[in-house]
Amino acid sequence: IEKEILEKAFLNHEKQVELDRCFVDLERNIRIDKNDSSSRMPIKRSVVQSSDYTALRPERFYASQKLTKSFSNQTTTDGRFINEWKRQNRGRPMNELLERAADGIAKEGTRLSEPIEAKWIADELRSLKNKPNEEIEMNVVSIYTRESFLYRLVNATLRENDLSKLENLGPFCWLLFHCDCSSTFRSFGYADTLYRGADLDNTTIESYKQAIGLVKT
Repeated sequence: IEKEILEKAFLNHEKQVELDRCFVDLERNIRIDKNDSSSRMPIKRSVVQSSDYTALRPERFYASQKLTKSFSNQTTTDGRFINEWKRQNRGRPMNELLERAADGIAKEGTRLSEPIEAKWIADELRSLKNKPNEEIEMNVVSIYTRESFLYRLVNATLRENDLSKLENLGPFCWLLFHCDCSSTFRSFGYADTLYRGADLDNTTIESYKQAIGLVKT
């Protein structure tokens, strides 16, 4: 997201850009730390081919999943985060969902000292109002998969079923949950099972084996 902000500023011939942790002087190509103006780093604008990225991003794709809650033999997940948001917010129109998602993410970003990145995300969501569902789906997935605070926060919230985030993150999670990726992304040529890595110790692995068929509560 920071790259998007910088590129837009560059194309608009802006002289300086403020990011959440630094200022970027586009005339002198210098990154200046907000907390220490003497800390400066040269930057360079370059075109990078997508094929240049070959390694997985460990924080996103290989995150540690420690067992922090217990298993039970309950057979329903109706109390989980997305279903709880659905129960409280049935029948809301798409434009309202986008506005509430944007507003909630802006609030969470401010709380995490990421207001500029959060504003970019909020603006992107608001720009999707009155757009076709397919375009909305593609952009919601794009926003979630970008390197930002949002995917970390969403993942942690859903993993821990943190209902304190229901008001702020519920709308975006609902939009993401309802993305029909199988049709929207068919042109990308993949329609199969998706796996992810996990860094687990032997004790945690064994606990999952013993809990097959149960629900993590």
